[in-house]
Amino acid sequence: METVSEVHIVTIDGKDLDILYILSTTIEIRDFPTMFVIGDFEVSFTHKDGLKLKSASPGLGSYTLVVQPTGKNCIEPTYQELNAKAYN
Repeated sequence: METVSEVHIVTIDGKDLDILYILSTTIEIRDFPTMFVIGDFEVSFTHKDGLKLKSASPGLGSYTLVVQPTGKNCIEPTYQELNAKAYN
């Protein structure tokens, strides 16, 4: 399933991603979460593929959440933050 949505990424300690919120109100999967605690996921990030969060849940089974920016103009601190969580 694919959906277009704004996301809100929260950092608590100022170094890494901690929480990701999907702000869309039109997600088509019933009971799909809109808040993700990053520490609960296998995380990877590349400029080409975006931010990938892999996990599993009893209701959904295994799944991958991919966040891809619609533009190519993410500011450098955003890329640094994404890389910090994916590789640390």
